[in-house]
Amino acid sequence: MQQPGQTHIQLDDLLRTQSQLLAAYQPGRKADSHSMLAGLQHISQRGRSMEFDHSRIYQQGDDVRNIDWRVSARTGKLHSKVFQQERERHVLLLIEQSPALCFASRGNFMSVQAAYLASYFAWLAYNNHDRISGLIFAEQPLCQIKSRRSQQAVLRLLYELSLANQKLREPASCRQNPLSTALSHGARLLRPSSLIILICAQQHLQQQHIEPIRALGKKHDLILAPISDPMQHSLPTSKQLIFYQRRQYLSLNSKTAAAQHWQQQFDQRQQLWQQLARQSRAAFLPISTASSISTQLAALARNRFAP
Repeated sequence: MQQPGQTHIQLDDLLRTQSQLLAAYQPGRKADSHSMLAGLQHISQRGRSMEFDHSRIYQQGDDVRNIDWRVSARTGKLHSKVFQQERERHVLLLIEQSPALCFASRGNFMSVQAAYLASYFAWLAYNNHDRISGLIFAEQPLCQIKSRRSQQAVLRLLYELSLANQKLREPASCRQNPLSTALSHGARLLRPSSLIILICAQQHLQQQHIEPIRALGKKHDLILAPISDPMQHSLPTSKQLIFYQRRQYLSLNSKTAAAQHWQQQFDQRQQLWQQLARQSRAAFLPISTASSISTQLAALARNRFAP
């Protein structure tokens, strides 16, 4: 289980996420539709090619688009087509571990949430027999993991991720936007029809990143996972709190112009992410520091499969 309030992460923390997946992962069986695994599988299946395997009697809940009309007409009973997923795919994880993520007003640091989410995707890709590669980045690429289909690739990724996280010591703003370097460097690691999982600070998406990400979406499948903190969405409303910045004192009151502008900035960034996800046909997975990754993935599954 994830421990709340973590400022840094250890390798053992990331290794334990495998046991959480294994507890729910049973090849050939569907996960509980409201489970964390169901949410994770749903967003990770983008772009998987499917091959026809066989036909069987139609079961309640089957997709009507998969009805085998020829077999149904021949037998007089409704049949559904069963498909088998392609067994190998290239998955590229772009994971930010910059000082800008060294913050949380609630729950785990954003950098810790990014590491946890990456570990879940890495282990799921391994369980799906995918080839795994990774780029851990700050203002400059920190570590590159070459594409391999093995447990060693996952272990190397998690080891380097824990090292990068443990080196983060002070919250600060990046002098340069790290997303630009990550996109240009990550593009060199891609293979045809890859799945790209981008995990970064919500505030780092700028207009100059829109076209490069759109271009990636035309050739590859994308999962966009911006990380944010509740305080980045809205300032605390307590009248007893005062915020000092640039030699000015600002009262943290939701009715002040500063507080309203603060929230508008967050909303505009979030809308930019949502618009980009639609235009790139990407899965959109906004992550907060306020609760565990497993809880948020389970919530995604509930929203997806709600009646």
